[in-house]
Amino acid sequence: MERFEEASKTADVAAGVNCSVPTITRTSEKYKGLSNDEWIEAMKAICFLVKANQMRFGSKIREVSEAVVRGVDNYPTTLDAVGLS
Repeated sequence: MERFEEASKTADVAAGVNCSVPTITRTSEKYKGLSNDEWIEAMKAICFLVKANQMRFGSKIREVSEAVVRGVDNYPTTLDAVGLS
């Protein structure tokens, strides 16, 4: 997690936040009410989870994947919610 956060900060400084956080319309109910800072945090949490270590975060990845199959957006909106416990 620390390496991810450090790499994210470096990318933001080097190329701006838009290099790592997509600029797209927030149309879903889950994301449209988020502030810009909350949106950035949510996108970083999603990116982290998508590329996370399967051994360490496999249960959370499976949980999110199963929810997607059911048509539910269960992606975390913060890095803390990824589930390091």
